[in-house]
Amino acid sequence: MPNPDPGEDLAFVDVAERSSHHIENSEPASHTPELSREELSALAAESGSGAYVSLFMPVHHDGRQTRQNAIRLGNLVRDADARLRDRGISEAERHDIMASLQRQIGNAESWWKYRVGVGLFATEGTAHAFSLPRPPKEMVIVADRYYITPIVPLLEKVEFAVLTLSQHDVRFYEAVGKSFVERPLPNTPSRLEDVVGTELEGGSLQLHAAGAPRRGGFAPAVFHGHGAGHDDVLGELERFLRAVDTGLWQDLPNRNLPIVLTGVERNVTLFQQLTRLPNVMTQAITGDAKSYTPAALHAAAWAIVEPVVHAARLRAKADIEERANTAWVVSDLGEILRSAQEGRLATLFVAECHAIWGHFDPDDRHLEVRAQAPAPSDEDLLERALREALWQGTTLYVVPIDEMPCRKPIIASVRFERA
Repeated sequence: MPNPDPGEDLAFVDVAERSSHHIENSEPASHTPELSREELSALAAESGSGAYVSLFMPVHHDGRQTRQNAIRLGNLVRDADARLRDRGISEAERHDIMASLQRQIGNAESWWKYRVGVGLFATEGTAHAFSLPRPPKEMVIVADRYYITPIVPLLEKVEFAVLTLSQHDVRFYEAVGKSFVERPLPNTPSRLEDVVGTELEGGSLQLHAAGAPRRGGFAPAVFHGHGAGHDDVLGELERFLRAVDTGLWQDLPNRNLPIVLTGVERNVTLFQQLTRLPNVMTQAITGDAKSYTPAALHAAAWAIVEPVVHAARLRAKADIEERANTAWVVSDLGEILRSAQEGRLATLFVAECHAIWGHFDPDDRHLEVRAQAPAPSDEDLLERALREALWQGTTLYVVPIDEMPCRKPIIASVRFERA
């Protein structure tokens, strides 16, 4: 990778070094900027005589790898500068673009803001930064427009949370795509004694199901107990869980996240009954939360929420696979490009980290696909299909190849047949 000196006036800030105090002592910034379809369409439409830089890199949050984020970003920005120089871009314009990229990173309060990946877009006078829901392939693209494929998944909101309910340790994890990060809760008690002043002890409590099951398969519970003080025990537990609910109401910027509970059944069921949060899942991970690693907790919670957060995509995939051998589904690249122009595409799936290089003439609709290295005037035809479909109102999904309908690199359903 080219690594020329961008000049003494371009300083690359070590954000990982600078942000360590912030992570420990204050709330993290909002992680994933909202991206509307209209904003993505506008970004995709930007083009002109200048140069447009699209930069993507995975972000790590595990110890020493975190310190490498700024170093690797600096290398990619220098690579972008070299590519701009090769395109004959003037020093003044290059400096403006590099400074725009640097401002985006310089304004980031910490690398934790970027979850598992970052996408940076810059041209003369403007720049954009997006936190990515899945780790992207590390790359820099300099062209006459932005490369949008890696940020299309931001249109599909894949966010949920896990709340561990232990009387000794309450924790809250946020998941965006493949990332799973603990969020500080400054207004939420983390232990029962923070609320009642003593550990929960005394009589034992049991519960049994009563009434019709609620959404997700759980029935309301009725508690009963034996031994001295069981009413006090239940009262203390309820006070604690109500304090947790009140704290979460203050701490969470997005109260509509699907939340999976984990803990002993008594704590989980009582919290489900009293919480004001609207999207606490009725299916939970029961047992001692301390027995789960964060990775195992993430996987177990994902199995619960995936049918909810991906319901529309899973239905679209099933529909395409069911009709794969009919005129209502197309997987030929040329036919998809022509159909996108005509506004025929209903839903388009494209495999992430895939590219098919070539040239498509929008006037005579002639398609050339390169089997060898692309020519300088070629483009990624999968990206072109996404861009055309975006402007026509098509539902878009960019997913790993093993999640693609029929495992094709590109496939679509159509709204109507040709006359």
